[in-house]
Amino acid sequence: MTQKKHSRRVFIRQISMSLTALSFPLTTLAKYGGLDTTIYNYEEALKRPLEVKKLAFSFNNSNHPYTKALPDGRIQALVNLEELFIDGYGGKYIKLPDELSKLKKLKRLTIYGENLVQIPNVVWSLQSLTDLTLEINSLKEEDLKLSSLPQLGDFGVKIHKTEKLPGGIFENSKLKRLFIQSDDAKVIPDQFNKLPDLTSLTLHCQNLIVIPGSIGSLKRLAIFDIYNKTVKSLDIDCGQLDSLRDFRWGHSLNFPNSLTAAKNLHRLNLDVSFFETINTDTLPFKNLEILDLSFSKLKTIPPYFSTLHSLKSIYLTNNNFASIEFDFSQLTNLTELSFGDCENFQKIDMNKFITSLKTITKLERLKTPSLSKEQSIIKDGYHYNFDWWEQRY
Repeated sequence: MTQKKHSRRVFIRQISMSLTALSFPLTTLAKYGGLDTTIYNYEEALKRPLEVKKLAFSFNNSNHPYTKALPDGRIQALVNLEELFIDGYGGKYIKLPDELSKLKKLKRLTIYGENLVQIPNVVWSLQSLTDLTLEINSLKEEDLKLSSLPQLGDFGVKIHKTEKLPGGIFENSKLKRLFIQSDDAKVIPDQFNKLPDLTSLTLHCQNLIVIPGSIGSLKRLAIFDIYNKTVKSLDIDCGQLDSLRDFRWGHSLNFPNSLTAAKNLHRLNLDVSFFETINTDTLPFKNLEILDLSFSKLKTIPPYFSTLHSLKSIYLTNNNFASIEFDFSQLTNLTELSFGDCENFQKIDMNKFITSLKTITKLERLKTPSLSKEQSIIKDGYHYNFDWWEQRY
């Protein structure tokens, strides 16, 4: 697989995973490659124009060899077209026909081209557009005209070779979902207060220096997804994020202590993190149901995790714990517990571990690494009603 194809697939996977429950076009068009009614053959689409609702131009997909050129003025015949996806265009400039603006039902547009240096002007005339996803090589202040799209609710962008992102990202106050991916970006303007209706924010920016504090003003924010290995602390007022239900920080250097003020969290995901300890005395998350610390560097399970009585799922996959002495008995709502691929699990006191599980009557699934011979004997002598999946190597 070439580097370009690998990069494309990573982008598609990240954006679709982050917004799985949302209506981003990549989740149906790119991820599943023509699922439902997506048409890849433009000439065939023009033969039955009233039937076509999803149209894709894939320039680097051998499974769809029909794409030879970009759409032309004939596209105006596709009056029921709702989604248009252009994938893998290799040029610096992309020419889309002005007739595109005549498609009054077009709601979703995706343009993926890592060499692009300019967004086609016709994009800003698509008054019915609700979802816009772009990849662009570099992004300047004058490139974005989001305020010209009155129906736009979802905006996703992957940016290369741009260290400071333009303030134009914040010029449409009606945005509800915003996805930004960039390995080059170091600065995002602190203007999130201009997006009061934002409910989902994804910042997959590995080298971003500061997480903007104005994010703390987003009272409707329900999903906050960060991927960053540079920022050392989350300096925002999480106490104002009353709607925040789902928080993820991949590659975090430290546990974000300010997050403890977000009282209504239901899901906390700190996968692929680099901290070995959590420097806080308590986690006051009374509604937390899912805790994911997979692929982290934790040495032990903090004892105050036992106060998270609402927890239903705990994922501790691929950790190298120095010891596992945690008492799970107080987590009586737990339905799923995973220690998959955890090193040193054979050192655990199996009698204590099993005893701590006896009070958890709702437990449905337990995943562990391969047990030692002694641990297996103890396990076999224990009656349990859940599915115990033991990895075999």
